[in-house]
Amino acid sequence: MAGDFIYIKKIMKGIREMSGKRGAVIVVAFCAILTALLFLLNFQVFRILSGFEEAGKSPEAAAPVADGSGVRPRAPESEPSGARDNGTGEISGKITGRTKIDDFVAPSLWIGAQNESKDAGCLTVSSKNGDARVFRKFDGFLNLQKYIYVEMNISGRKSIKWLSMYLVEDINEANYFECDLLPAAREGANVFSLNKKDFNVGSGLPAWNGISAIKFAFGTKDNEFSAITISEIGTYDASPLCSIWFDDGWKTAYSVAYPAMKEKGFKGTLSVVSSQVGYPAFCGESELRQMYDYGWDLVNHTEGHKDLTALSAYEVERQISACREYLDSRGFTRASDNFVPPMCATNEKVDEIIREYAATSRVYGNDDNNLPVMDPYHLRYREVFSYIEPETVERWIDDAAQYHQWLILLFHTLGDSAESTTSYPTGNFNAIIDYLYGQREKIRVVTVSEALKAGSVQEAQTSPAVNAGAGSGWVLEWEDGFNGGAIDAGSWNIVSAAPYKNNELQTYRASNVSVSDGCLRIISSVEKKKYYSGQVSTENKKLFKYGKIEIRAKLPSGKGIFPAFWLVPQSGRRYPEIDIVEYLGKEPGSIWNVFHYPTPGGHETCFYQVKGKRFDTRFHVYTIEWLPGSLKWFIDGAETFSVKNHVPDEKMFLIINTAVGGDWPGDPGNSKKFPRRMLIDYVRYYKNGV
Repeated sequence: MAGDFIYIKKIMKGIREMSGKRGAVIVVAFCAILTALLFLLNFQVFRILSGFEEAGKSPEAAAPVADGSGVRPRAPESEPSGARDNGTGEISGKITGRTKIDDFVAPSLWIGAQNESKDAGCLTVSSKNGDARVFRKFDGFLNLQKYIYVEMNISGRKSIKWLSMYLVEDINEANYFECDLLPAAREGANVFSLNKKDFNVGSGLPAWNGISAIKFAFGTKDNEFSAITISEIGTYDASPLCSIWFDDGWKTAYSVAYPAMKEKGFKGTLSVVSSQVGYPAFCGESELRQMYDYGWDLVNHTEGHKDLTALSAYEVERQISACREYLDSRGFTRASDNFVPPMCATNEKVDEIIREYAATSRVYGNDDNNLPVMDPYHLRYREVFSYIEPETVERWIDDAAQYHQWLILLFHTLGDSAESTTSYPTGNFNAIIDYLYGQREKIRVVTVSEALKAGSVQEAQTSPAVNAGAGSGWVLEWEDGFNGGAIDAGSWNIVSAAPYKNNELQTYRASNVSVSDGCLRIISSVEKKKYYSGQVSTENKKLFKYGKIEIRAKLPSGKGIFPAFWLVPQSGRRYPEIDIVEYLGKEPGSIWNVFHYPTPGGHETCFYQVKGKRFDTRFHVYTIEWLPGSLKWFIDGAETFSVKNHVPDEKMFLIINTAVGGDWPGDPGNSKKFPRRMLIDYVRYYKNGV
C-alpha cells in the first residue's frame, strides 16, 4: 500500500503544478476514492495469498491452457519463515517421517473456524476487539512423537497481544500444556517446530499420554483486525547430533583437538579467517590440509575477522567472497559455502548479503540447541567458556540426546590460560570428548556439512536404499552414489561444449565437474570475464524407458544460474523432453516441472511452477515417475505435477547441468558471487516390478 500512496502523491504534485490549487482540490477527492479502491484490491489479493496449499497433496493432472503455454495454476505453497525463539526452529523443507495430525481437508471439525469453504485446505480464525480461539478434539496423538510442527499464516501480527497453542487433556480444559508462539511469530508465513519441552503446564496436572485436543487462541488490540490461517499440523521424530566447532582457526584446534578427536573417530568443524592462515598461533595450510583430508569441515569466517555490521555492503561482500575464494582455490570445498560472521555480529543488511553468498550462517549463541530441521541461516550454538565445567556440557549433551536435537559446541583455543575466558582447559576438553564417546550410541558426533546434508537429522544415518520404494512395486535397477574419487565413466559422459543456445554464456568443460565427499559437484565459475560450467549425461551409456528416477541434490542460487535435470530421446530427436527440474537461481523459492512434446507444427509445452520454500539451502529429492500414459513429478515425496497425454514411449538419457546467463536466467551480474556449486548426492533408477 505504501507504494500506492507514493504514486498518488506524485500524480497530485504533477496536476497541482499544471492546474494550481483549485485543480488539486478536485484531485484530492479523486485520489481519496482511488485510495479506497486500491485498499480494497490489496485486501482481496492478501486474502487470496494468505491461504496455504495443503502440503503434500497430490494435484490432479493439469491440462494445458488453450494456447499450450502452460497449465492452469494451483494455489502456491507459502514460503515458511519459521520460529526462532523459545526453542523453536524453522522447517524449511518437507519433513522425512512426519505424521500429519490434520491437513484441513475437513476444517469444519474445528470449533471456531471461519473458513470460506469446507474444502479450503486451511483453517482461518480472525478477531477484532478481543480474543479468538479454534479447537479440535483428537485421540492421544503425542504418545510416541518428539516434535510438533505447525504451518501458519499471520495477518496483522502487530495487532496481536498474545498467541498460544494449547495441548489439552480433557474437553473442559482443566488440564493442559501451553506454548507461547508470539515471540517467534512473524507477519505472513510461519512454520513453528516445537519440542515437548517448549510447552509449559498451563493448568492442572496434564499428562502427555492423555492429550486429546489442540487449541489455538490469540488476542488483539482494541479496534484492530488480526487473523491466523493454519494449513497443516503434524508430528515427526529425528536423531540427536553433536558438532564440535572451533572458531578463528587457532593452532590448538590442530595440535590439541585434532589428535584427541581422531583417537575417538570424531571429526570437527573449523572456521577459517583466510588472512590469518599461517600466522603464529594459527593453523597453517598444511595443517588445514591434514584436517580436511581426515574429514574436518573448513568454514568461511571472512578474510579479516571484521565486524560486518560496521562495513559497507561492498566490503561485506568482499570479506565473504575473499575467504570463500581462498578455501575453494585450495580444494577445501566441502563446507566452504557455510559461513560464520565474526563475533556473530549481523543485521538485516548483512543477513541479506550472507544469503546471497552462503548456504548457512551460525549466529545465535547460548540460547538453545537446534531442532533437527532448522533455519540454516540462524544456526544456534553453545559456547564453551573457560569457566564452564564438563558436567555442564554433559547436561547439554544429555538434553540433546533426550530431546533429539542438534547440539553445536563452540570452542576457540584450548589450553590452561587464566587470562582468557575463550581458552578452554585441555583436560576438561578431553573429558567432554570421552563423555561423547561413551554416549555414542545415543548421540552422533558429526561435522556441520554432515548435519546439513541430511536435510533432516533423521536422514543422517540413512544407508543406501537398495530397494527403496519396493513396497509399491519399484525395484532398484541402478544407482550412483558418487562415493569414489572420480565420475563413473561407464555411466556418465562429461560434456565439453561452447555456448550453443538461448544466448547462454557458459562454456562446458571437464574441469568444472568433479566427485568428492560423496557428491557429484558441478561448478559454475568465471575467469577473465568468461563463464564456465559443467554438464554430464548418460547418452549411449544409461538409457531409460519407463520407471522412476530420483535425484537428491542441493541447488545453487544466484542471478543468472540455471541448473536442470532433464531427459531427451536417445534417437537424437529434439522432443519429447522431460524436465525433472528447472530452477532459476535468482528465484530460490521456485522449481519448474516442465514437459515438452512434439506436434505436427513443432512442439507444445506444459509446466507447473512449485512455489514456497527455498531449494538452495539443503538437499531435496526430485523424482519423476514415468509409466505408459502417465508422468508424475515429486519433490521430497510430495506430488507436484502430472500429465497423461503425449507421454513418451522411447528410450531417453539423462542430462544434469548448470547453465549461466541466457534469455530466461538473465545476466549473472557480480562476478564476485562465483563460483557456484550444485551438489548431487545420488541418482537412482527404479523399474516397476509389479
